[in-house]
This record gives sequence, structure tokens and C-alpha cells, in this order.
Amino acid sequence: MPKQQLKTATQKTGPKKPPANKQPAVKVVKLSTLVADPKNARTHGDKNKAAIKRSFKAFGAGRSAVIDGDGVIRAGNGAVEAALAAGIEDAVVIETDGKQMVVVKRPDWTPDEATAYAIADNQTGLLSEWNVPMLKDQLHQLADIPFEATNLALMSGFDSVDLAEMFKDDQPKAADQDKPKMGRPISVTKEQREIADQAIAMLKSSHGEDLSDGRAIELICADYISSGGVLG
Repeated sequence: MPKQQLKTATQKTGPKKPPANKQPAVKVVKLSTLVADPKNARTHGDKNKAAIKRSFKAFGAGRSAVIDGDGVIRAGNGAVEAALAAGIEDAVVIETDGKQMVVVKRPDWTPDEATAYAIADNQTGLLSEWNVPMLKDQLHQLADIPFEATNLALMSGFDSVDLAEMFKDDQPKAADQDKPKMGRPISVTKEQREIADQAIAMLKSSHGEDLSDGRAIELICADYISSGGVLG
């Protein structure tokens, strides 16, 4: 068999190996290099910060934070701040596409320590609060961005009922919508006012006393316009 034919035959034998799964990139960075989110809508008071700091000192780091491609902290701003205050200097950063969940394993804990940490983790989360104006502003923006046939606001953990309750005070009330709005004031003389009062009184006598002055003037003007501007 010629050498060229032998080479071709060798290439055709056996199935191709599938590409190896890409492993997440892991690196250690200084915790202080992570950037706090300037628009973080979650606030952490002194009591909350102190509780998170005590947790870090007692149990070390357990929960992970989330950063974006620019190193801005999108989840865990309070935790990172408290970790720095507790003396933790380094962070293990795992770069992933979200198809795998990042799990922190702490085999050094005793069962009692693990239980205490679980309680502390949930309680410190409850001690933080929303910056409501900033939250509402962000949800307004997210509501206008299409995402898988819905909107990102509904991906934030708030359902449509929650959002309606949050924004109910921002909607004009029905009573306010029915209230007449003040228009441009008109200057009149005393004599002109007396004539207008007489016209209003005459119209009310034929249409009912519950007719407002503004509505009476509107009807008089409309009648004048419909007559083509002809005075009677």
C-alpha cells in the first residue's frame, strides 16, 4: 500500500475524541481589590455589620459573593465589607458561566458549629434592609428590558403582586384623577364678573344647581363656538 494511502486510512480509523469539558478558572485575589457596588440597593446597618463580622471571626468564610466581569460585587457587598473588617485578606475567585453551582465545603466544622453557622447566615440576611427608592428605581429600569418572554424585574424575587404593592403609592389615585386641574387664570373687571355670574346663574336654573361654575362657563363657550361665533 502506498504511504499516502496508508496515512489516509490511519486518519479514518477510530472515532474522534469529544472535547474535554472546560474547567472553571480559579484564582486567588486580594479581597480588597473587589469593587463595592455603588448602586447596591441593600443596606447594612451597624447591627447587621457587627453580626456578619462576628460570624466571620467565629466560623470563617462560608458563603460566596458574586462579582461581574469588571470585579464589581453584585451579591455579598455586606459580607465582603465585614470579611475585610474581620481580617480576611484573600478571596478565591471561580470564573464560571452559571451552568454549575459553586459550593463551599467546610469539613473543619463540628456539627454544632455547622448548626450555629446556618442560623447566623440566615439571621444576618434578615438584619439587612432595602434602600427602597434605589430598589424601585432599579426595578423600573429592569421592567423595560425583555428577558425570555417576561422581564428582569420578575426575575428579581419579586412577583407581580409584590411589585404592584411596592408601586401602589406611585400611581395617581382615582379621586385625584377626577379632580379638575387648575388652568390659566383669567383677569376680569368687576362688571365682567357680574355678567359672568348672571350667565352662570341662568344656566344653572335650567340645568340644575349642582352644575359647577367651571362647567357652566364651558357650556356657554361651547354654545358660542357651535354658533360659529355669532352673539345672540
